[in-house]
Amino acid sequence: MSPFYILAFFTGITLMDGHDLEIAREKIKSEFFPTFIVDMSVWPAAQFMNFKYVPIKHQVMVVNSIGIFYNTFISYMQRI
Repeated sequence: MSPFYILAFFTGITLMDGHDLEIAREKIKSEFFPTFIVDMSVWPAAQFMNFKYVPIKHQVMVVNSIGIFYNTFISYMQRI
């Protein structure tokens, strides 16, 4: 995804959980880089394979399917 998305996700969810910005900052400090490493491992390879091997009419479905798993992962990272 992107560094901005990861920062916005951790900040937004932490604030919606009723915590303050200091807790969000601590969450970002502890979870940003592990999440970003997985992000950079998943999306470039997924997009390469999607554009190289998947027919155009199925590309959106493939990316959305990968997105479900990625969003599950990032939600898990928020909760640990």
